Amino acid sequence: MKTIKRILSCFLTLFLITGCGFKDDEEEKGTSLKSIELELEDDNKYYTNQTIEVEIDTEPDYQLTEDDFSLFGGEIKVKGDTAYLTFKSAGKFHIYAQVEDVKSNTLAITIKSSTTSKVEEKEEEEQEETKENKETEKEEVKKDKNDLTDWENLRDAPGSKVKQASEIANASDSYINQTFAMEGYVPLDGDGTFMETGDGQKIALTGLEIEYTGKIRVYGTYDGNSFKVRSYCAYSNTKVKENAD
Repeated sequence: MKTIKRILSCFLTLFLITGCGFKDDEEEKGTSLKSIELELEDDNKYYTNQTIEVEIDTEPDYQLTEDDFSLFGGEIKVKGDTAYLTFKSAGKFHIYAQVEDVKSNTLAITIKSSTTSKVEEKEEEEQEETKENKETEKEEVKKDKNDLTDWENLRDAPGSKVKQASEIANASDSYINQTFAMEGYVPLDGDGTFMETGDGQKIALTGLEIEYTGKIRVYGTYDGNSFKVRSYCAYSNTKVKENAD
């Protein structure tokens, strides 16, 4: 009997020690985790059937599983410190992770239809192509410094390349349907609609979008009645007319 009691006593002691050990491990596992942080990629455009990566940052290092996440409407797989999400339908979804009392931040993910993705990609390609074409055209204009369609070239053009407004006014018939650069003054009551020479002659301006007064250079075509402005360059002493209330 004493032998049996000793054996039972040993088993009981071993059981209690082992049980306490398991309990300590569980407590240590739960309480060692201090924080969970979830982070999406910088690109916020997400579509159906696309694999979305969510980075997982824990303090200290802790391996989360799919069961630690709360996600409705999508599928999730966890490998290492990354969660991979996929959604079959469009909509707005939320995801967060929680281990006992430690809860992560909540991410909001907007999913669009894959068909929308194709349309947007086509529009972006067209916009990029248009932008490239415009930049190419602009660079081609700047290649030739004699081409005064560029406002910077017009500003820096020597006086020999720029005609005075008085010269045009005194020999207007000679400049009909010609394209050239012209320099003169816009009076305060002109608002950029005409240049005025020292002897009071006027040359009408069209296409000047901003209301200038003062000395100015313009580049364009003269049709005999008005000068159609294609490019312009104002001097530092030029004033912009204030709009009346």
